Amino acid sequence: MNEPLEFEAPLKAHKGMDAHFIEFPFDVEKLYGTRGQVKVKATFDGVPYRGSLAKMGHHCHFLLVR
Repeated sequence: MNEPLEFEAPLKAHKGMDAHFIEFPFDVEKLYGTRGQVKVKATFDGVPYRGSLAKMGHHCHFLLVR
């Protein structure tokens, strides 16, 4: 298990979906040894959230928030 990472990122609206996302500002492959999806536990302003980091064809991984 990795140490918790703390960062601030804007919550952006996903065009075409009723969802939002954040861009994960760290190198997932270096941290977790994979370029695929990574299940994570996150906290937004004290509210716990579980989701997955996914690359989705972009330069970085995203965490989709519904």
